[in-house]
Amino acid sequence: MRTPLLLLALLLASVATQASTLYDQLRAFNPYWEQHAAYLEGLPARELCNDVDYVRAHLERVLGVLADASTDLVLPQMFTGAI
Repeated sequence: MRTPLLLLALLLASVATQASTLYDQLRAFNPYWEQHAAYLEGLPARELCNDVDYVRAHLERVLGVLADASTDLVLPQMFTGAI
C-alpha cells in the first residue's frame, strides 16, 4: 500500500514542478482533459501541493465544462425516469 501512495506523491510532485499551465497539470491528473483543451486555454498553473488540491482543481473545472455543455441530446424521458 505504501508503494502506490509513494508513486502517486512522486508523480504529483513532478507534475507540479514541471507544468506551466493549469491544462498541463490537469491533463497529467486526468488525460481526458485533452478533449477540453480550449476550455483551459491560457489559465496559469496553480500551486497544487497534494492530491486533494488536484481533485479540487479538477472538479472545479469539470463543473464549468458541464455547465457549458449542450443539452440538445437530452431526452425528456431521462428526467422522468421513463427510459
